[in-house]
Amino acid sequence: MILASPKAPHVAFIDGKWQTMARVVVRWKDFKFEIPKGYRCDLGSVPWVAQWIVKSTGRGNLGFLCHDFVYDDDTELPKDRDGVEMTREQGDEMMRDLLRYSGLAKWRAFVAWRGVRRGGWYSFKKED
Repeated sequence: MILASPKAPHVAFIDGKWQTMARVVVRWKDFKFEIPKGYRCDLGSVPWVAQWIVKSTGRGNLGFLCHDFVYDDDTELPKDRDGVEMTREQGDEMMRDLLRYSGLAKWRAFVAWRGVRRGGWYSFKKED
């Protein structure tokens, strides 16, 4: 179950960053977390050569927003019902699911997911 609406205008571009304009509550699998109003991120870090497959903003905003939140050094990792923190792999899977939920084609969501699985280790700074 996913609580956040894929159609809502979650973000606006302000001073070079995307910023949430309202609180975003997300429920994915056993995880439920909140992204506060005013949270700033870059959304999809999609290389320019792959922009024809997956745009860095647009339909995938919800997936990219949640993914940025999970990867962010300044935020706590979401926890499941048992208090276990979300792993990098789960964060990447959540992004893929939210991209699909937001209406992105399955193959495009898969390409985005493969990209973060291959290159996300560099940005995910919560692992020891």
